[in-house]
Amino acid sequence: MAKSHSTLARFLGRAWRTGYYSIRYLLSGSRKGIPALVDFVCANHFFPATQVPSELAALGEILAAQRPESALEIGTARGGTLIFLCRLADPRATIISVDLPSRDEAGRRRI
Repeated sequence: MAKSHSTLARFLGRAWRTGYYSIRYLLSGSRKGIPALVDFVCANHFFPATQVPSELAALGEILAAQRPESALEIGTARGGTLIFLCRLADPRATIISVDLPSRDEAGRRRI
């Protein structure tokens, strides 16, 4: 029973932190530019970006200047970079994200 309580406590802690970062970004992060967006997508626990933050910041500077009207992401993983792309693309952009199906317990891909 103690294990389920600690699992629940970890989940609730992650949910609270993600909510905190989301609200903080929505209230002030968008005015702080690329560094705040990089912090947001790297710090949350539900859809984190797994890239190196400095590389993500460099990409963010390029995307912010270009405001792409279309983007293709190959390898979505947990979706952090997808959120990053959506934030920096043109508001009317077409963004496509493709990923392989997840693996089952035996390590086989489900198709």
